[in-house]
Amino acid sequence: MRATSFEELEHQWRGMLRRFASWRIPGYEYEDLHQELCVVLYNAQRSYDPNKGAAFITYLYRACLNKVRKLRHQSGALKRIPQDMVVPLCAGDHLNGYSYCATCTELPQVVDNLEVFELLEGVSPEARRVAELSLYGDTSREKWIERGMTPQEIKKGVEELKELLRGGTS
Repeated sequence: MRATSFEELEHQWRGMLRRFASWRIPGYEYEDLHQELCVVLYNAQRSYDPNKGAAFITYLYRACLNKVRKLRHQSGALKRIPQDMVVPLCAGDHLNGYSYCATCTELPQVVDNLEVFELLEGVSPEARRVAELSLYGDTSREKWIERGMTPQEIKKGVEELKELLRGGTS
């Protein structure tokens, strides 16, 4: 590979470089990513050893894949929901006399489900409390009372959630 000029090598592997350069990575334009991959090609040409048993295409493919994955990881592109867009289920109710706040104890298993957040937007504190406790597995009135809710709060929260789930307005 070292005997081949870089221009010839770049022409030969242009398709592979274009394919990897088309990855959507925040903070990188196509041209920037293509430039990075040309550096990968240059380094691969210099460090490739055919005696190690791998074909050059395998070596180059792996090097390009590792580069774009590293750039993607560094850009933070793997985060599902931007932190400033997460709406917590906790409205600070535990500060108003509740002895337990499920949201502050641990994150719900549905943290990536935006529909849950949108569904609970604008509901009363009672409905939010019943929903958050239910998300954590506390699905009985006895458990809700143990967590500091009164029977009136439970009734109001359950009725509001039932109406909401039927498609009514909160």
